Amino acid sequence: MAATYPIAVPSLADMFPELPQIPVVTNCRIDESKAAGDPIDEDAARSAEQTVHVLQALRRAVPELTDAHIEGAKNRAHVLRAIHASRGVGPGDILATLNDIRRNMDDMQRNVADNRTTLEQIQAIVQENQAMLANIRLAN
Repeated sequence: MAATYPIAVPSLADMFPELPQIPVVTNCRIDESKAAGDPIDEDAARSAEQTVHVLQALRRAVPELTDAHIEGAKNRAHVLRAIHASRGVGPGDILATLNDIRRNMDDMQRNVADNRTTLEQIQAIVQENQAMLANIRLAN
């Protein structure tokens, strides 16, 4: 079975609807997107990285290109590279692993909250016991 994209990776044109209105960037492959389940395209990450370099070079000459466009292009390239790299690291679904980590962290946070409640209850019992001891001493 061929490897597929686990999530959708939108095109820069989808991320920034104003981008196709800038004539000089229409040849920068800004319409390329990947749907969840599409077969992995080995050239997609490299192409996205090249687009970042081209947009960075154009940034000074084209005032309509903003830092947000450049950052969005970088992030998109990073996402594609991470998806492609995850295939080479080994079997397993990185997103599933991250979800497991998040669930474990949520469980730990609940345990910490429960432990705090228990500690507060124990502290209240200790204070009651200290008060009773003080009363006993006063009575004697």
